[in-house]
Amino acid sequence: MICILEPKSDQALSGTILFNQALAAASHGKIEVLEVDADELEGYAGAEIVLLDSAWLYAPEARHLEKSASHGFLVHSLPDAKKDWLALFQVCDHLVATSKPIMNRLETALPDQRITLCEPGVDTRLRSLLPQPREHDLLRLITVANIMPRKGFREAVDFLEAIEAKGLLWHWYIVGEPSADRGFNGLSEIDETYFDELTGILSEYGWEDEVSFVGPMTMEQQIRLYLNMDVAFFPSREETFGHTLLEAAQLGLPVLTTKVGIAEELFDDDREALLVPAPLSVQSVPLGLAFLQRYAGLDKNVRVKRDHPLLSRSWGRAAEELLKAVRPIN
Repeated sequence: MICILEPKSDQALSGTILFNQALAAASHGKIEVLEVDADELEGYAGAEIVLLDSAWLYAPEARHLEKSASHGFLVHSLPDAKKDWLALFQVCDHLVATSKPIMNRLETALPDQRITLCEPGVDTRLRSLLPQPREHDLLRLITVANIMPRKGFREAVDFLEAIEAKGLLWHWYIVGEPSADRGFNGLSEIDETYFDELTGILSEYGWEDEVSFVGPMTMEQQIRLYLNMDVAFFPSREETFGHTLLEAAQLGLPVLTTKVGIAEELFDDDREALLVPAPLSVQSVPLGLAFLQRYAGLDKNVRVKRDHPLLSRSWGRAAEELLKAVRPIN
């Protein structure tokens, strides 16, 4: 069995972890992404292979885990109550933590347990700091995320409406599609009400020409779009945005995001990033406006190289893949 795990809160998955370069390249849209809730995990407990989603796929630790014969749990997050997870993990051969806070909690509770830290990795096909020419002065924002409540699209609309009222013109590109959000509202099907409310208010504001739902894209298509953007926009309520946040940072894009997940560690003392409280609100508009105005009206978009361990992962044939991706761009 091969699974790409899209991490959800309070969940872990057992199995042997596979790092395979060919599968890694194919994983962008060519292998089904499985989202599993805690009550569904039992059915996957006997899985022979777990293929991590691309936020973890490129971590060098994944290569070492492939060679391990032991089975254990990949731990993305932990419930607050130790009783909810301690007994389960005590009988494991191996625990893999995907963040330092999770690893610290596991080490404190299970000092004799074998624990590996496997932080998110980065697909270096994205690496490029070449400024792209602008066609006009409109500020271009990009959000790469399937549309669901916990990713904060509704709050983003109110925020951008207030920004527009202050006189700043923008265009917002949304790469993704409506998706179920069981971790937020318990729905296993697409929340049509949420999407209808979102598109309804866009129509009410007359934003048919200001917001583009471009749908899902291949990784190569995303690269081309990223390279022509001015600011990456992640208006999360409680979603970490996983590898897409790392992609934007690795490309050197200015980033406007809420203080969720790895954002604070990644953008600590970063002049080209603005972090505001989650959920996004109009109280953050003055800071947001000042930040976005720095990138409006420029002849070329801004790329600033960031130096952070999370952005230094390597991937085979990265330069070759990048050249293939950027060659069609004029």
